[in-house]
Amino acid sequence: MDHQAAGTHPFRLCAAAAAGVAAGVLVAAAPAAASEVLTFSPSAVRAGDAVVISGSVPTTGSDSCPARRDVVLTSTPGFFPPHGTGAQAVRTASGSFRVRYNVPATAVAGTYGIGVRCGSGDVVGYGRLQVTDAVKHVPAGGNTTPDTGRWLIGMGALLIGAGIYIGVAELSSRARRQ
Repeated sequence: MDHQAAGTHPFRLCAAAAAGVAAGVLVAAAPAAASEVLTFSPSAVRAGDAVVISGSVPTTGSDSCPARRDVVLTSTPGFFPPHGTGAQAVRTASGSFRVRYNVPATAVAGTYGIGVRCGSGDVVGYGRLQVTDAVKHVPAGGNTTPDTGRWLIGMGALLIGAGIYIGVAELSSRARRQ
């Protein structure tokens, strides 16, 4: 069977299944009462760039986390390599926190669900961050690596030009001697 023609290449099927399982684990780990507590600046970030993740987890009541406990950010291993566990965030007395995070340059573009865990416990909040493709940084002068094909053509043209110049000079010199 031609998997590529049918659009069912085995690698694509495995990758889609793995992404579905990872998303399911994040959603299943979040209690039904978890609320959207995270904000991101910027709201969409390029892979390889930094994002500020901030939020607040109450210190009392439902979906709370005692003030003395830090929160831990979680997502997929593609966002928080290698296991999906992000940074611990120290909270203020009111439960607020703020973390600067460099998104891996290898992160695949898409929407990432970011969970907030109270220590190593349950997910008590979440947020969604849009990650776009990484930008390839090219120096202001353009590509600094030589393009072998263009370099060879340029050198060939230079040698041909030098040969013509030497040939014309030799002919001109012979004409003057006669």
